[in-house]
Amino acid sequence: MSLYRLSERSGIPYSTLREIAEGKRDLRRCTADTVFKLSRALGVSMDSLMESVHLDSAEFEHYCGSVKCRIEEGGDRLFIAEVLGSGEIRRLVEEKKLEECFYLLETLDDLCRKNGQRLFEEFNDLRALRKKKSENS
Repeated sequence: MSLYRLSERSGIPYSTLREIAEGKRDLRRCTADTVFKLSRALGVSMDSLMESVHLDSAEFEHYCGSVKCRIEEGGDRLFIAEVLGSGEIRRLVEEKKLEECFYLLETLDDLCRKNGQRLFEEFNDLRALRKKKSENS
């Protein structure tokens, strides 16, 4: 279903739905009325709608934990080499997992600073995007 159709069906402004879909607005911080209208329009319960948001949050926490384990197991320099060699950061962007991408990039940048290495300029576009998203939040 398109966002336009969902807006018509739910009575929620298109701009609000677009912000939720793009991750600019967190559904967990929306009013109960918005969640109710959205769940009714999608034909699911409010609980199941919010559970799906919680699962996304749990998946992110799991991802962060796995990154920390990778660093502990292989050390900073090996982790940096693996992230750069695997193309993981760009893959996360392609999969539209920006939260994970920004977390990984921030971790990479922190490890580079800690180890006296320069920041990798090929990710400047993502750093700018992260900054823009945080300013809009």
